[in-house]
Amino acid sequence: MSEGERKTKIRRALIGGRVLWGVDYSLAVGNLTLAVMLVIVGHIYWWILAAIGIHGLLGMAHRADPDMFKVYLRYAKQGHRYEPWAHPDSRNRRPGGWL
Repeated sequence: MSEGERKTKIRRALIGGRVLWGVDYSLAVGNLTLAVMLVIVGHIYWWILAAIGIHGLLGMAHRADPDMFKVYLRYAKQGHRYEPWAHPDSRNRRPGGWL
């Protein structure tokens, strides 16, 4: 290594999103929470196997494209169509105190 070069290790965990067992953190926690609730409250023990299968599918989707779920959620929040002009009496008014 020459005197001017410098190598810096970059850890994958520092540049990636929060991942729990290979799945986006919020989806993994939601899947785990749903499984625990169904097993404890509903005594639906077969849901453990279903939750493991769902987690595997979520992991495959996360490996294919880590931002897939963020893009889908953003798409789902969009309106069906937008008018090219402003409507002063629209439902989405600004909160009080805004100009």
